[in-house]
Amino acid sequence: MIAFDKNEFAQRRQRLLAQMQPNSICVVPSSALVTRSRDTEFPFRQDSYFEYLSGFPSLMPVWYSQTPLSTPMGSLCFFV
Repeated sequence: MIAFDKNEFAQRRQRLLAQMQPNSICVVPSSALVTRSRDTEFPFRQDSYFEYLSGFPSLMPVWYSQTPLSTPMGSLCFFV
């Protein structure tokens, strides 16, 4: 995996927020483990959209972003 500066991910999120309508939300779930057989999982691979916006490699977080009515800056939350 190519290592990116954390500012790259922040810029990607800001570009997304700039395209969102006022007072809207964006929810991006991460990937889940996929079972190969009864007791074996495939190796974990993060969802591409989630990875692109967050750079967060762990299992099961949800990325949530909201644009407020009055300012162009939005809020960002991770739910783990």
